Amino acid sequence: MTKKTKNSLVLLALGASLLSSCGKGFLEKEPSQIFSPGQIQKAAEWNDQVGVGYLNAVIATFYEPNQSQDGDHNDFAQKALDINTDLLSGDMEMPTTSRGWFKDAASLQINTTNSNTNSQIWNFSYRTVRAANSFFQGLGSDKELSSTISKANKAAWGQAKVLRAAALLNLAHVYAQPYSATTKSQRVLPLYTLERNLDAASGLATLEEVYTQILEDLVGGRKALEEAGDPARSNKSKVDGTVATGFLARAYLDLGRYQEAYDEAKKVIDAGQYPLIPASEIDATGFRDVNTSEFIWGVDITKETTGGLQSFWGHIDIYTYSYAWAGDAKVINQLLQEQIPSYDVRAKWFDNRGYPTGKFYSTTKPKLGADRQWLNDIIFMRTAELYLIASEAAARKGDASAAKTVLKALLKERTEPSKLATAVDHIDQLTDAQLLDEIYYQWRIELWGEGFALQVLKRFQKNQIRTTRSAQLTNQTIPYTDARLTLSIPQSELSNNTKARQ
Repeated sequence: MTKKTKNSLVLLALGASLLSSCGKGFLEKEPSQIFSPGQIQKAAEWNDQVGVGYLNAVIATFYEPNQSQDGDHNDFAQKALDINTDLLSGDMEMPTTSRGWFKDAASLQINTTNSNTNSQIWNFSYRTVRAANSFFQGLGSDKELSSTISKANKAAWGQAKVLRAAALLNLAHVYAQPYSATTKSQRVLPLYTLERNLDAASGLATLEEVYTQILEDLVGGRKALEEAGDPARSNKSKVDGTVATGFLARAYLDLGRYQEAYDEAKKVIDAGQYPLIPASEIDATGFRDVNTSEFIWGVDITKETTGGLQSFWGHIDIYTYSYAWAGDAKVINQLLQEQIPSYDVRAKWFDNRGYPTGKFYSTTKPKLGADRQWLNDIIFMRTAELYLIASEAAARKGDASAAKTVLKALLKERTEPSKLATAVDHIDQLTDAQLLDEIYYQWRIELWGEGFALQVLKRFQKNQIRTTRSAQLTNQTIPYTDARLTLSIPQSELSNNTKARQ
């Protein structure tokens, strides 16, 4: 991967968290560089909390803007990726693209090697990998830890393992075809671990090798967290055992290991720590507060961390002063919206134009463009996803009864109470094939705007029709096999890493 590190986000995140506990000498370095493994190792010798501080730098790679280039208002890490992939899927559409941001995704033009958006996705994902690897090298290993390491640093090590896996999952989802017996041997991505030198150019790993590393990181990371007592999180931006379990459920579903996907998802569901948003509140949360009961992992956005105009909320919420309000809104595919039954309370998430005015909205609603604070939080994982993973996994392993049971539990909180019997009867009557189609629909509605639509489209092998709500590719049918739905390795990587030209 390229060694370019455009700005000082890792330094700033680390410095802010360690300033009160580290001596001045530890923080004096060039602002465009990530802290070196040697510095981390030296600091860890006298400060058993150094891992906690550096971890903030790794987490920051998931939400800091401008990790590729200053001034790109579609460059804000994970949530920008979520918008890009939902636009690629066609479940999200743009009626106008006059401001330009995300037009390339809506036009299916980000797959090329010279796409700036493509480079943004690549850069932020590999920054996570690089930051995590620097931390592992500083502590001596990304596979096992010294028996003398403090519990605090062991927990931080475990979190970094999970975060590296999350970045690799992002990369696998957009730069490779879905995992199968045919695709697993395809060479898809450079894979950087301590065994593969941090700075040396790396050849492409197979998809199977990438997922093997993902599972190793998630299993090892969760184990380290458990051995450290899975300490209570100070806030939901930190990773814990539940987040690791959620990612394991995602990865096992990708791999077709359905029993394991079901088991991991059920662990989260049955623990009951993050209950579903109830039907009575489905349009009352605005999806803007990370402390909402259902939300498992996300970031509390503050004045120091907000991207302002350059943010998920700026591009998705018409009540926030930014691009959605100014004209370049993101709306639900009209054909998908028309499938929502009248008794489904999620119908309230969208107005008659398809705007998500009941799902994503600021406290300034109903005043358009009035929020100029940009302090709404961002969400990366919530419980409804685990219900859908469990239901799909059960259906695909031939246990329709379990799949329906889980799905009905989700729909209990997504249906008008007076019509619940109707919704339950509908699920009970489904054949096996109809059940999978129903689960596909539920994925698309429940997690609209949250970055799952593209991988779901490919996994269910469905084609998508762009509707008249889309300014780009109107009325065209896009097959799930369309090459434009899978990104190519960016030219910057190909230029700097000759081994990636395989």
